[in-house]
Amino acid sequence: MRSLRRLTTRPLLLLATAGVAVVLVVGLLWLHAGQGDCPTATNGNRTIFWTSAGGAGQQAFHGVPGLPPSSVSSPSVPAVAGGRILVTLANNRATLTVPIGTMIDVELTSAAWTAPVSSDPNMRPRLSSSSSCDGVRASFRVQGNGRIEAVTHRGSTGGIPDIVFRVNVVASP
Repeated sequence: MRSLRRLTTRPLLLLATAGVAVVLVVGLLWLHAGQGDCPTATNGNRTIFWTSAGGAGQQAFHGVPGLPPSSVSSPSVPAVAGGRILVTLANNRATLTVPIGTMIDVELTSAAWTAPVSSDPNMRPRLSSSSSCDGVRASFRVQGNGRIEAVTHRGSTGGIPDIVFRVNVVASP
Protein backbone atom coordinates (compact mmCIF):
# COMPACT_ATOMS: atom_id res chain seq x y z
CA MET A 1 0.00 0.00 0.00
CA ARG A 2 2.86 2.38 0.81
CA SER A 3 4.58 1.82 -2.53
CA LEU A 4 1.27 2.48 -4.31
CA ARG A 5 0.89 5.75 -2.38
CA ARG A 6 4.46 6.78 -3.39
CA LEU A 7 3.74 6.07 -7.02
CA THR A 8 0.65 8.28 -7.07
CA THR A 9 2.00 11.03 -4.77
CA ARG A 10 5.18 11.70 -6.71
CA PRO A 11 3.46 12.45 -10.07
CA LEU A 12 0.88 14.62 -8.30
CA LEU A 13 3.63 16.58 -6.58
CA LEU A 14 5.45 17.09 -9.91
CA LEU A 15 2.20 18.14 -11.58
CA ALA A 16 1.43 20.65 -8.80
CA THR A 17 4.96 22.09 -9.01
CA ALA A 18 4.67 22.45 -12.80
CA GLY A 19 1.29 24.16 -12.37
CA VAL A 20 2.71 26.69 -9.91
CA ALA A 21 5.62 27.41 -12.27
CA VAL A 22 3.22 28.01 -15.19
CA VAL A 23 1.10 30.37 -13.09
CA LEU A 24 4.21 32.33 -12.05
CA VAL A 25 5.51 32.62 -15.62
CA VAL A 26 2.12 33.73 -16.96
CA GLY A 27 1.82 36.28 -14.14
CA LEU A 28 5.28 37.72 -14.82
CA LEU A 29 4.55 37.96 -18.55
CA TRP A 30 1.28 39.72 -17.79
CA LEU A 31 3.01 42.21 -15.47
CA HIS A 32 5.77 42.85 -18.00
CA ALA A 33 3.26 43.38 -20.82
CA GLY A 34 1.43 45.95 -18.68
CA GLN A 35 4.57 48.10 -18.56
CA GLY A 36 4.67 48.40 -22.34
CA ASP A 37 1.47 50.46 -22.51
CA CYS A 38 3.28 53.71 -23.32
CA PRO A 39 2.77 54.67 -26.95
CA THR A 40 5.91 54.93 -29.03
CA ALA A 41 6.78 58.28 -30.51
CA THR A 42 7.81 56.80 -33.83
CA ASN A 43 6.43 58.52 -36.88
CA GLY A 44 7.55 58.88 -40.45
CA ASN A 45 7.80 62.65 -40.12
CA ARG A 46 10.85 62.95 -37.83
CA THR A 47 12.21 66.32 -36.81
CA ILE A 48 15.95 66.68 -36.41
CA PHE A 49 16.96 68.20 -33.10
CA TRP A 50 19.81 70.63 -32.63
CA THR A 51 21.55 72.32 -29.70
CA SER A 52 23.99 75.15 -29.68
CA ALA A 53 26.48 73.11 -27.67
CA GLY A 54 26.55 70.17 -30.07
CA GLY A 55 25.74 66.64 -29.03
CA ALA A 56 27.32 63.77 -27.20
CA GLY A 57 30.48 62.66 -28.99
CA GLN A 58 30.03 63.11 -32.72
CA GLN A 59 26.23 63.57 -32.55
CA ALA A 60 25.78 67.17 -33.61
CA PHE A 61 22.00 67.22 -34.02
CA HIS A 62 20.26 67.07 -30.62
CA GLY A 63 18.19 69.43 -28.53
CA VAL A 64 15.60 71.85 -29.84
CA PRO A 65 13.46 71.26 -32.96
CA GLY A 66 14.17 72.97 -36.23
CA LEU A 67 17.18 74.54 -37.82
CA PRO A 68 19.87 76.32 -35.82
CA PRO A 69 19.12 80.00 -35.19
CA SER A 70 21.25 82.57 -36.96
CA SER A 71 22.69 83.70 -33.63
CA VAL A 72 23.52 81.09 -31.03
CA SER A 73 21.97 81.78 -27.63
CA SER A 74 22.83 80.06 -24.39
CA PRO A 75 20.21 77.88 -22.67
CA SER A 76 18.17 79.43 -19.88
CA VAL A 77 19.39 78.89 -16.32
CA PRO A 78 16.76 78.57 -13.59
CA ALA A 79 17.29 80.15 -10.18
CA VAL A 80 17.88 78.31 -6.92
CA ALA A 81 14.94 78.80 -4.52
CA GLY A 82 14.79 77.28 -1.05
CA GLY A 83 17.86 75.14 -1.68
CA ARG A 84 16.31 73.55 -4.82
CA ILE A 85 16.50 74.11 -8.55
CA LEU A 86 14.16 72.63 -11.19
CA VAL A 87 15.63 71.85 -14.62
CA THR A 88 13.65 70.83 -17.70
CA LEU A 89 14.37 70.28 -21.39
CA ALA A 90 14.37 74.09 -21.79
CA ASN A 91 17.59 74.07 -19.72
CA ASN A 92 19.33 71.48 -21.92
CA ARG A 93 23.10 72.13 -22.11
CA ALA A 94 22.94 74.81 -19.39
CA THR A 95 25.71 75.22 -16.83
CA LEU A 96 24.29 75.45 -13.32
CA THR A 97 26.46 77.12 -10.67
CA VAL A 98 24.86 76.18 -7.36
CA PRO A 99 25.90 75.97 -3.70
CA ILE A 100 26.99 72.59 -2.34
CA GLY A 101 23.96 70.83 -0.85
CA THR A 102 21.51 72.18 -3.44
CA MET A 103 18.86 69.72 -4.63
CA ILE A 104 18.55 69.53 -8.43
CA ASP A 105 15.14 68.30 -9.56
CA VAL A 106 15.12 67.08 -13.19
CA GLU A 107 11.76 66.89 -14.97
CA LEU A 108 11.73 65.69 -18.59
CA THR A 109 8.35 65.23 -20.22
CA SER A 110 6.71 64.56 -23.59
CA ALA A 111 8.85 61.50 -24.41
CA ALA A 112 10.06 58.20 -23.00
CA TRP A 113 13.31 59.32 -21.35
CA THR A 114 15.92 57.17 -19.66
CA ALA A 115 16.29 57.83 -15.95
CA PRO A 116 18.63 60.81 -15.48
CA VAL A 117 22.08 59.76 -14.28
CA SER A 118 25.01 61.56 -12.71
CA SER A 119 28.48 61.50 -14.27
CA ASP A 120 29.75 60.94 -10.71
CA PRO A 121 27.23 59.46 -8.25
CA ASN A 122 29.53 60.38 -5.34
CA MET A 123 29.44 64.09 -6.25
CA ARG A 124 25.76 64.20 -7.30
CA PRO A 125 23.95 61.21 -5.80
CA ARG A 126 20.51 60.52 -7.27
CA LEU A 127 18.12 60.53 -4.32
CA SER A 128 14.98 59.53 -6.20
CA SER A 129 13.61 58.88 -9.65
CA SER A 130 10.29 57.94 -11.22
CA SER A 131 9.05 57.43 -14.75
CA SER A 132 5.79 57.27 -16.63
CA CYS A 133 4.57 57.47 -20.21
CA ASP A 134 4.86 61.25 -19.89
CA GLY A 135 8.54 61.33 -18.94
CA VAL A 136 10.86 61.07 -15.95
CA ARG A 137 11.63 62.89 -12.73
CA ALA A 138 14.73 62.60 -10.58
CA SER A 139 16.38 64.46 -7.71
CA PHE A 140 20.11 64.87 -7.07
CA ARG A 141 22.08 66.47 -4.21
CA VAL A 142 25.06 68.56 -5.32
CA GLN A 143 28.32 67.70 -3.57
CA GLY A 144 30.71 68.50 -6.45
CA ASN A 145 31.13 69.31 -10.15
CA GLY A 146 29.94 67.15 -13.05
CA ARG A 147 26.97 66.42 -15.34
CA ILE A 148 23.44 65.04 -15.18
CA GLU A 149 22.27 63.32 -18.37
CA ALA A 150 19.31 61.47 -19.92
CA VAL A 151 18.40 60.39 -23.46
CA THR A 152 15.30 59.59 -25.47
CA HIS A 153 14.83 57.52 -28.60
CA ARG A 154 11.82 58.81 -30.51
CA GLY A 155 12.28 56.77 -33.67
CA SER A 156 14.53 54.36 -35.46
CA THR A 157 17.94 56.03 -35.55
CA GLY A 158 20.16 52.99 -35.42
CA GLY A 159 20.79 53.30 -31.68
CA ILE A 160 21.71 56.98 -31.73
CA PRO A 161 19.55 58.98 -29.28
CA ASP A 162 17.27 61.61 -30.80
CA ILE A 163 17.76 63.94 -27.83
CA VAL A 164 20.59 63.94 -25.31
CA PHE A 165 19.69 66.03 -22.25
CA ARG A 166 22.67 67.31 -20.28
CA VAL A 167 23.21 69.95 -17.62
CA ASN A 168 26.67 70.79 -16.33
CA VAL A 169 26.86 71.33 -12.59
CA VAL A 170 29.44 73.59 -10.94
CA ALA A 171 29.40 73.39 -7.14
CA SER A 172 30.23 76.58 -5.31
CA PRO A 173 31.11 76.72 -1.60
